[in-house]
Amino acid sequence: MRDHFTKFSRIYQWFQTLIHPALIQCRFFYVVLIDLGDAVADELSLPFDSISFEMIYRGLSHFSVAYQKV
Repeated sequence: MRDHFTKFSRIYQWFQTLIHPALIQCRFFYVVLIDLGDAVADELSLPFDSISFEMIYRGLSHFSVAYQKV
């Protein structure tokens, strides 16, 4: 029983130090992407459901490359 607890404790510590911050960053990025999609939908007067978040994500990549060239 003690070995299982020790193994679980090590896995939990590993999760807290490595995986947990990555999940928080992923969720934060997703929230920003949703907010940006909402702003795009408002600007184009389209329903929120018709916005493609994949295309917004790709657009961010193109924008960042063009912005760095300026």
